[in-house]
Amino acid sequence: HTRSSTVSWLGDVYKRQAYDRLNQPDSAYKFYLRSIEINPNTLANYGAYNELLKKYGMIDKGITALLEIAKETDSPKYIYLNIANLYSLDNTKVGKSVEYFEKAFASDPTDMMICNHLIGLFQKFGDVQKENYYRSLYINPQK
Repeated sequence: HTRSSTVSWLGDVYKRQAYDRLNQPDSAYKFYLRSIEINPNTLANYGAYNELLKKYGMIDKGITALLEIAKETDSPKYIYLNIANLYSLDNTKVGKSVEYFEKAFASDPTDMMICNHLIGLFQKFGDVQKENYYRSLYINPQK
């Protein structure tokens, strides 16, 4: 990233925190999204974003926006992981959560932490076929 995008990202960090503290969720939301657009691979962008979405009941809106950003990036792994985490907050959307964990792993099949998480999920759900599939990838990782 360029120096100007880094400065812009830092400015957005301060703006979103200020708007969040002032209970202006729409303004904070705008700057969280811009920070993610500028640097989608910075995990620090997602924790506070998720808290804002939960606090103000904006989870579906937040997922929709992340899906749009994912279309524009070459490395959507962290966006997919965040979407999976957001879906996991709703017990009725566990299937969507698993779907996005799988997409995150597909975008980076060398990430054995995601692979191991998928093994655990499929073990929990009793899907032996998928559990064994991811276990085989974990044992013999792709290069």
